[in-house]
Amino acid sequence: MAWGEASSEQPNQNGTEPLPRKKLVPKVPGAAKYKRWRDEAPTTKFTEQWLSDYVEITAPSLARASLNYELEAQDIALLLKDANLRFRDKFGSNFLDVLNEVQQWLSGALLQYFARPHIAPTTDLNADRKLGARNSNFKSAPPTMPPQVAMTPMLGQCLTAINGYVQAQNEAQLTSILTFEPPFPDDHRKMIEELRRAFPSGDEDSLEQKCTSSLVAAREGFGGNGTWTPFVSFVTTYLTYLRDVDLERNGYLETYNALIALQEKAQSALVHPAYGHLMLLPVVNCAKLVCRLAIGLDKQPELIAHLKSDTNDDGDGGPRDTLPERAADTLRKAFTTCLNDRTSGLGKDGRPTGKKRGIYKIANICLKILFQCRKTRNATMIFINIGNQSPPLSAYPRSEQVTYLYYLGRFLFQTNHFYRAQEALQHAYDLSPAVPSCVRQRRYILVFLTTCNLILGRFPSQALLQRPEALHFQQHFGSIMHAMRTGHLALFRKHLDYDSPSADWLLHFRVLLQLRNRCEVHVWRALIIRTWRISGAKGRPEHAGNTLVDISKLTQAFALAERLSANPQAGTYVDPDFDGADGVGEEEEDDTSVSTTSVESKLSSLISQGFVVGNVVHAQLKLVMLGMKTGNVVAAGFPPPWSVVKQRASADVPGWRKLPQLASGGGQVISLSSARPAGSG
Repeated sequence: MAWGEASSEQPNQNGTEPLPRKKLVPKVPGAAKYKRWRDEAPTTKFTEQWLSDYVEITAPSLARASLNYELEAQDIALLLKDANLRFRDKFGSNFLDVLNEVQQWLSGALLQYFARPHIAPTTDLNADRKLGARNSNFKSAPPTMPPQVAMTPMLGQCLTAINGYVQAQNEAQLTSILTFEPPFPDDHRKMIEELRRAFPSGDEDSLEQKCTSSLVAAREGFGGNGTWTPFVSFVTTYLTYLRDVDLERNGYLETYNALIALQEKAQSALVHPAYGHLMLLPVVNCAKLVCRLAIGLDKQPELIAHLKSDTNDDGDGGPRDTLPERAADTLRKAFTTCLNDRTSGLGKDGRPTGKKRGIYKIANICLKILFQCRKTRNATMIFINIGNQSPPLSAYPRSEQVTYLYYLGRFLFQTNHFYRAQEALQHAYDLSPAVPSCVRQRRYILVFLTTCNLILGRFPSQALLQRPEALHFQQHFGSIMHAMRTGHLALFRKHLDYDSPSADWLLHFRVLLQLRNRCEVHVWRALIIRTWRISGAKGRPEHAGNTLVDISKLTQAFALAERLSANPQAGTYVDPDFDGADGVGEEEEDDTSVSTTSVESKLSSLISQGFVVGNVVHAQLKLVMLGMKTGNVVAAGFPPPWSVVKQRASADVPGWRKLPQLASGGGQVISLSSARPAGSG
C-alpha cells in the first residue's frame, strides 16, 4: 500500500468510515493554523462559531500528533472538514452529547489511521521531517513508527471537555463533569477503568503530564489573567481519587484521607482571583462528601481505633484533632477565601456574585460537622467573621438562611443567650416551608425554639402544639408549663428528673439541664403569687397603695413545696453492707427545711430580674410592692417575664448580618471646618 492511500482491505473497527486520503504532499512545518470552514449549506452563526472554536482548540493537539505519528497537515485539514460536514445538523441536541459524539468520531478516525501499517516512501523525506521538527520547538525527531501507547479515549474526552468549559468559563458544566460521590455515571466508570489500566497507582507523574498537556487553558491562561496551575494539580488529584476510591466499609478512612487531599487542592484552585469562582460549586460538593464521611467515621470508632492507639503512642501529651475537627479546619480555609474575596459582592439584583455565593454554603457545612461532633467551641470564629464581613444574610437563598440561623440559634442557646437564640430560631422557623418534606427540619428548630421561650416565660399556643412538627410536645413540655403556671415545684422537679419518662427525649436534644436550671425561677414566681392570694394584705390607709406579703408565710410555702418534691426513698436506702450498724437507718433531721434567708435570696433575685416589682424589708421580714393602687395587683406587681426580658434585651444578634456593611477604613474624608475647640461648649 502506498503512503497516504486509504486502506480498502482493513475495515474500521470503530464504526467510522475510512479517511479520505490524497497523494503525499510536503509536510507543513510546525502546528498549522486553521481558519473557519464555510460551506454553502445553511448554518446559523452559532453553529459556525462553535465549529470554528472547536477547530481552534483541537487543531494544536492534532498538529502535535502529526509530528509524533507522521500525520500530514493536509490529512488533519481533511479530517476536520469531514467532521464539520458530518455534525452540522446535530446542533439541536445537547451540547455535551454533540461534543462527545464529535470526539468519539475523531478518536475512531485517528485510531483507524494509526492501526494501518505504513510503508516508507521511496523519496528521502525523513530529512524534511527532521528539519520540520527542529523548526517547531520539538527536542528530537519523531519516530518513524507510532509508539505502543495505552489508548484512553474517555479520559481524553473528559480532559478536552474540562479544558473547553474552563476556557468558556462554564461553571455549571464544569461542576456537572466533576462528580465526587459514587455511583458514578457510565462515562466516568469507563474512564476509571482506563485510569487503572493506563495510569496505575504510582504513575501519578505520567497522569499529571497528561493533564498538563490537555488542559491548555489552565496551563497557558487566557484573557490576560495569567496561568491557573493549581487547577491542573486539582484535576490530577481528582483523577487519582477516582482511580483509587474504595467503596467498601473498610476503605472509608483511606477515602476520607483522599478526599481531604482533594479538598485542599480544590481550595488552592479556588484562590485564583479570575478563575477561582469556577471551582466554588466543586469545592462545596466535595465538602459535603467530606462532611458526611467525617461524621460517619466519628460515629463508628471501631474504624479509627488504630488512629487513637497511634496517637497515644506518640507520648507528647498534647490534644490531637479528631477527624471532624480536621475536616472543619480544612473547610474553614475555603470559607475564609470566599469571605475575603474582593472581586465579588452583591449584584444589581441584590444577590451575591462570585465567591461570595459560597460564604454560607461552606459555613453551614463546617457548622454541621462541629455540632454533630459536639465541637461547638470551634464555631465561635465563624460567627464572628460572618458578623463582621459578610453581606446581609437576606441576600442568600432561603435554605441557606434557615440552616445558618438554626446553628446560630443553637450556639447562642448553648452560651445561655436565650433571647438572642429565640430571635434566630424564630426567624429560621418562619422561613422554613411548612411542607411534609421539611417536617423533620422544622421539628428540630421548634424543639430549641420552644425551650428558649419557656426559659423566657413564654408558652406555645395550642394551635402550635397541634402542628405535625410539634408531635408529642404536649407530653414532654405540658407538665413543665403547668408547673410554671401554678408554682407546683414538686411536679416541675419530678418531670425533669433523670428517671422521668421525658428525660431521654429531652437529653437527646440536649435541653434538659437548661430547663432544670433556668425555668425554676418562674415556678418560684408563681408560688409567690399563690401565697399572696391566700395570705397577702393591703397596707394601712396612711400607706395606701403598698401591698405586703409576709416572708414567714412564703417560707412555709417554700418548705411545703420542698417536702412534696423530695424523693421519699432518698433518705431511707441503706446499703446491705451497713445494715444493722449503729446510727444507720435512724431518722435524720429533715433536710428540706427552708430558711428565711434562702427565701429572701429568691425574692431579691426575682426583683433584680424584674419579675417582681417591690422591695424586701429585712427588718420586718416583709415583701413590699410599692405603688400598687386599686386594680390588678398581680398584673402590676408580677409583670409577665416575657415582656420584661423583651424590654431589656438588645435587638442586635451577634453573628447575624442584617444590614449591608458600611464603608470604613482608608479613603474617607472627615470635614473639621465647623469643629469647635474642646471645652468651648
